[in-house]
Amino acid sequence: MKGSLFVSISLSFLVIAFYLDHIGVNIYFLSVHSLVYNLTLLSGFIIGITQYKKRSKILKLVTILFLGVFLSELGVLILVELKLLVPLYYFLLLFFLLLLHHLIFSQFLEQIGKQKKGLNLFSLLVASLFLSIMIYHWNLSGFPSIAVSLFCIYVISMSLYTPYHLIEVPIKTRLWINPVFLFSVATLVMYSLKFWNVSFRPVLHKLPMEIMLKYKFLLFNFSNYIMEIAYCVFVFILLYGDKKEPVQLEGN
Repeated sequence: MKGSLFVSISLSFLVIAFYLDHIGVNIYFLSVHSLVYNLTLLSGFIIGITQYKKRSKILKLVTILFLGVFLSELGVLILVELKLLVPLYYFLLLFFLLLLHHLIFSQFLEQIGKQKKGLNLFSLLVASLFLSIMIYHWNLSGFPSIAVSLFCIYVISMSLYTPYHLIEVPIKTRLWINPVFLFSVATLVMYSLKFWNVSFRPVLHKLPMEIMLKYKFLLFNFSNYIMEIAYCVFVFILLYGDKKEPVQLEGN
């Protein structure tokens, strides 16, 4: 009942926010989308820090994710306001997100009794590629989108890998409050659209202006809205996920 109420209120609030953003309403220097997104991140951290010590490792990591992304977005807003472009900042941010998602997916695999060797090797490979890209593009004034695309591929791959093994393991926890399942699905959808948005942006910007304006929502805004919904799912995990015990396997 509480879960249904949370979903209803969240969706209603997001629909209103999306409409205000669509008609161009701004609050100070922020669009409604940016304001709602950052408030969602801050709310997630505040909820997660409540009874932090009693939460499972996964929920602790999700709480840190909220804080890290909120601070990184704040840093981006400051850089934009100062009209500064610091590629190193974005590279360090990607390394941080890679490490955090590696730890989260490691916990997922540990809870469902799967080996983490493959994940460790995959994460090390992606980190090495990040470092290579950073060295190669060190003197560029812009930030290479290939690094973001690579991170999206990493997260998408792990979001597919974890639920696949979850299906093989009978569990007592219902899927709609299962942190492993919810986090993986929300992350999969969010970063799949992010990959599309980032990887094909150069192609999209070559389209005629009238087409870009007509399909602006689908081409550019839709992935941002899905990202907000995904973080609302993460808030749901913190509110209704198991705070004390990991996912319970049948027979335990």
